[in-house]
Amino acid sequence: MADLRTFYRKSNLTDIWHFCRECENWPLRYYEEIADSPVIGFCLSCIQKHRDERCQSAHLEESPDWLTIGKTQAAFR
Repeated sequence: MADLRTFYRKSNLTDIWHFCRECENWPLRYYEEIADSPVIGFCLSCIQKHRDERCQSAHLEESPDWLTIGKTQAAFR
C-alpha cells in the first residue's frame, strides 16, 4: 500500500514550508523536502487553499525522493 503521508517543501532560499502542490510558490527546484510537519513557517497561500478546499496535498509517493525520505531525514534537490 502506498504511503499517503503529506510531505512539505521549502525553497533553499526561504524558511516558508509548502504542502499544497497548487501553490503558486511550490518549489520545483533547489528545495528541501521533509516528511514530518514543520512546527512553524507554513505558507499562508497553502493554508488558505486548504481552508477553501482547493489544496491537493503533496503525498510521499508523488515525490521524486519518496523512497529516501525518512521520518526526520530531509531530501535536497
